[in-house]
Amino acid sequence: MEAEKVEYDHVPKPPVKKHDMSLDLAFVMDATGSMGSYIESAKNNISKIVEEIVAIEKGDVCLAFGELP
Repeated sequence: MEAEKVEYDHVPKPPVKKHDMSLDLAFVMDATGSMGSYIESAKNNISKIVEEIVAIEKGDVCLAFGELP
């Protein structure tokens, strides 16, 4: 059975901003073997930091996360 192709005349874009303030935030972490015991803790702390920024500043946060091999 062949998949049915879906076509759209118009796809509305979602709103870009909800707040007046917008912050671009990037985290980069060393993910080599020697850092193994620290990675989970770092991820949890990053989540807390982002949640606190959003709660206090009432702004939108664009988040990027990268790992160094």
